Amino acid sequence: MTTLIPYNSEAVTASQTLETDGPSGREFAYRLPTVAVRRGVALRLNSGGIEFGDPPPLRDMPEVAAQIAFLNRHFQHQCGVWAKYARRFIDLYFAFVETEIAAHRDELLERLAPFGTLYAPEHWSFSALRPLPRAHLPSGPGKEIASGRAGPPELTRVEIAFWTGDGPVAIELIGRGSRLPADARRRARLDDAGIGTVEIGYDLLDRGDPRELRARLPAAFVRFWEAEALPMGPFRTGSALSGAPVRKRA
Repeated sequence: MTTLIPYNSEAVTASQTLETDGPSGREFAYRLPTVAVRRGVALRLNSGGIEFGDPPPLRDMPEVAAQIAFLNRHFQHQCGVWAKYARRFIDLYFAFVETEIAAHRDELLERLAPFGTLYAPEHWSFSALRPLPRAHLPSGPGKEIASGRAGPPELTRVEIAFWTGDGPVAIELIGRGSRLPADARRRARLDDAGIGTVEIGYDLLDRGDPRELRARLPAAFVRFWEAEALPMGPFRTGSALSGAPVRKRA
C-alpha cells in the first residue's frame, strides 16, 4: 500500500484534491508535486521522480560535488522565499551528508574496490534520505462528506519531512520566541498519528555544525548507504521507487 505525500506548497486546498478510481477502490490524488511512498522502501535522493522545473544541466555538472550543490539549491528553493531557517536546514543537511561520507571514506573505498574506478565514495551521497520541503503528511482519516463517504485523509503541514521506510519523520524548526497555540495543535496531530518529530533549534542552524545535526537525527539518517547494493544517481524520471546505477565519467 502506498502513501501519497504532497509537498512544495503552503496548503492543500479542496480544488487541488482529486478523487479517482484506483485498483483498490476510491483513491485521492493531488494537483501538486507528490511522492508515492511505501513501507519498507526509504525515499532517497536517488529514488527518482524528483520534479525539476527545468531539466538538470548534466553536461555542466559531471562531478558529484556539482550535482549535490544543484540538489541543495533545488530543495532550498522549494522551502519558499521567506523560509530562511528551512533553507539553512537544507544546507546543513547536505553538509551532514558530506561529513558522513568523509568519516567513512576508507570503509566505502573498500566496499567499492571490486569496481575499480567506476565509483567513488562520494557517489554514495545520493543514498541519503531525500528532504520534502513544505510537506503535508497524512495524519488522520478523512472526514465524512455529504455523500456519507470518507473524504481525503487529514493532512498536517510540516516544514520538512523525510520518509525512512518505517514511516515519515517531520523536522520542526524551533525559534527563540514562545510557541503559538497553532504550533501546539499541529504537533499534537503529528503525535496522535505516530509521526516522529525532530526538533531543530535556530541556534543550532546558526552555528552550522553538521556534527550537531547528526547528533539530533534518528539512526535511519546515518550510514545511509548500508541498505544500498551499489550507488545510484538522482537524475532519472519515473517512479520514486525505481533506480539505475551511477556511471562515473572517465
